Amino acid sequence: MEISVSKNNYIFIEDTVFVYPNFYLLLKKYIETVEANGQKLTVFVDSGIGERIEKYKADLKFKEAYLLEGLIDILEQKGLLQKIETNSYLDYTLLEAEFAKSKKDAKCSIITQRDGVYNVFKELNNSCKNLTFYQVTDSGFEEWLDQAQLTTPKDAFYLQDDEYVNRIDTTGIDYVYSPKYGYLKLNISSQMNGGEGSVYRTYNNMMVKIFKKENITYVNFKKLSEMIEMNLYNPFICWPRDLVYVGDVFVGYVMDEVKGAETLLSLRLQSFSEYTHPERFEICYNFLKHIKYLHDKGILIGDLKPDNILVKSPSEVYFIDCGCYQINDYACPVCHPEYTKRVFKKDELKKQLRTVEDEYYPINKMAFEIMIMKNHTYSPDNMDIENTDKSQFFYPLDVDGIDIKSEDMALWAKFLTASMRKYFYYYFKQGKITDLSEWVKELQLFLEKIKKEINSNGR
Repeated sequence: MEISVSKNNYIFIEDTVFVYPNFYLLLKKYIETVEANGQKLTVFVDSGIGERIEKYKADLKFKEAYLLEGLIDILEQKGLLQKIETNSYLDYTLLEAEFAKSKKDAKCSIITQRDGVYNVFKELNNSCKNLTFYQVTDSGFEEWLDQAQLTTPKDAFYLQDDEYVNRIDTTGIDYVYSPKYGYLKLNISSQMNGGEGSVYRTYNNMMVKIFKKENITYVNFKKLSEMIEMNLYNPFICWPRDLVYVGDVFVGYVMDEVKGAETLLSLRLQSFSEYTHPERFEICYNFLKHIKYLHDKGILIGDLKPDNILVKSPSEVYFIDCGCYQINDYACPVCHPEYTKRVFKKDELKKQLRTVEDEYYPINKMAFEIMIMKNHTYSPDNMDIENTDKSQFFYPLDVDGIDIKSEDMALWAKFLTASMRKYFYYYFKQGKITDLSEWVKELQLFLEKIKKEINSNGR
């Protein structure tokens, strides 16, 4: 598909588009078409695009850096370029004003490769009638289709009357059978109770989760069977390894044990006393990196809470109790109210799948708690008590000249990068999501810079 042209053409290009293979040729053809017909073209880019070039260089991606730099220079030399502030693609106000100035016959286009940018900027459709979104593919430009799966829940695989499995009382069980590992003796003294059942230590650094009678369901049996067949082997994600039985009755599953680690909840209550500020940011980096790994495979965590994240060191962050994760059309039927933005009705979690958007509230909340060591709703008045208004956020976007009286505000104003502040601010204040890929990249570059500074000062 080609982008149609009009008498007046306004086009906004998100920076990662510039480094897509063959985009240069597509852009060159588009410009030539506009010029050949004597039509007007204005190309908008984010005013921070120079920072993107420097990030590519810092990441040793010189090909991308010089390609982006070269294309920007060409557009500037032709007098087509106009830089505009979007606060890392989280605020389209100024672009909306520019589009509003255009004439009725003007063609307005936005080209982006990122879901997050599309999902923020698509709100422009409410004010700009002649607006089209495109992404670049190997065959040219393609019009964006609304990613309804981000915000629209889908039905989960659910059985109202489950007659496909036998249910037994699992209290007092001391042995189970695993087809893969054989008979496993449960260490009863190690029992840890949870909402769905209990977890026990067994042989060879493994744990066994035994469901309560009401949670021995055909849905759980089928879901866990598919998870085991996925053969997901990430050393930091304690994925189900095999089903376990008592006689011929399915009762739970086997997973790996993590020794010598503390929960994020415990560390949070201790104000991360054992870790420095850079080490906490490294914990957050690995926390987000593992979630991205799961999301890239179409897996949602669902019940994302600090109890189920273990930290052994800044580089060793583990995810446990993965058997309840959402895969395919199997839902995650549990949640922690404090780490869930919207209130789920009775049985809704069993009957409907969570959306990607649902996942971002606990992601942002936990990332903020790791880095700033406060609830995001914290203010001097509420003393870090969880606020019922989950959109409450008192940390300012503009930190120039602010009066810093506390450690959390010093971290916010002096330690976080400007991009990190934007990511948090626009999510908690306006619900605008920054892709995990952007978060991970920002933290990676931040940590590399910190390590270089430490090494330099140590010489």
